[in-house]
Amino acid sequence: GQGPPYKINAAQMQKDGFLGPEMLLVHFLEARAEDRQALVETGTSLSIGMQSEQHFGAQCDLRSHLLHCLDDGVNLCLSIDATSAASVNPFENMSFAWYTGIPWLDTPTAKIPAVNFRQCIEMTTINSARAMGLDYHIGSLTPGKCADLIMLRATDLNMAPFGEIDGAVVRSATPANVDMVVADGRILKRGGKLLTIDIDEIVSDASAALHAVLTRAGGVFAPSTTIARRY
Repeated sequence: GQGPPYKINAAQMQKDGFLGPEMLLVHFLEARAEDRQALVETGTSLSIGMQSEQHFGAQCDLRSHLLHCLDDGVNLCLSIDATSAASVNPFENMSFAWYTGIPWLDTPTAKIPAVNFRQCIEMTTINSARAMGLDYHIGSLTPGKCADLIMLRATDLNMAPFGEIDGAVVRSATPANVDMVVADGRILKRGGKLLTIDIDEIVSDASAALHAVLTRAGGVFAPSTTIARRY
């Protein structure tokens, strides 16, 4: 009946002078109306990891939080939490936000607009750049900014027939559709192949590291096989 404990009080943080464009709050699902107002007035950004918030935020309503923050004008950006709690997949994060952001009848969100595809893309790009204080440099395809590009194959089976761009990116695209990646004019991926890293080596090293951790843990976690680190 009393609701969740409020571990963060953004309204009080505003009075104490701790909020501003250089501050980024994370996992603030319990934000109240006065907290959201404080974030907007001070230009403070808020990060939300859609998957992990859904899993761990048992005391708060992720859907209502997402809708109210966007409706109030908070600079909301999507983030990836620990890989043990969420997949490292920005497309899935955007899709999750779109499916989650639906107003419910007879609730305080009833008259709030549903989250749209463009908002999901902005939360992943320009809003995130703004949260880091780098929106002058990255976050949008704008003359004078870095040449940062992610190009998708619209001819892939899960993307075809290609119609409305924003919807296809948010609802249909996966990392497997990424054909080319350019960062500051440097091509990092082409034809669906990463050019600057050795995938086999990364997988081998990661497998060896996991095996070592499980071996040290012992007991029920002790691996039944051995693994050699590749060099």
